[in-house]
Amino acid sequence: MQYEFTDIFNQVSRLAEMLAKDHIFGDGNKRTALQAPLSFLFKMGIELGVDDSDKPKRNGMYCWIQEMARG
Repeated sequence: MQYEFTDIFNQVSRLAEMLAKDHIFGDGNKRTALQAPLSFLFKMGIELGVDDSDKPKRNGMYCWIQEMARG
C-alpha cells in the first residue's frame, strides 16, 4: 500500500496507526500510539485542543485510538 504524506498530520496519523495495529509492545500499544504523535506535534509547536474527558465515550482521543486499533 502506498501512502502519501502531504502534511505532518498525515505522518503522525500513520505513525499512530502502525503503533496501534502492529502491537510492537507486550502492553501499552494504544497508549504509545496516542502519546508518540502528540509528542511530535507538540515538539513542532502544535497543540491540539481535544476533549480529555475521564469518561471514555466522551473522550475524543480515546475514541479515535480505539477505532484505529479495531481497524
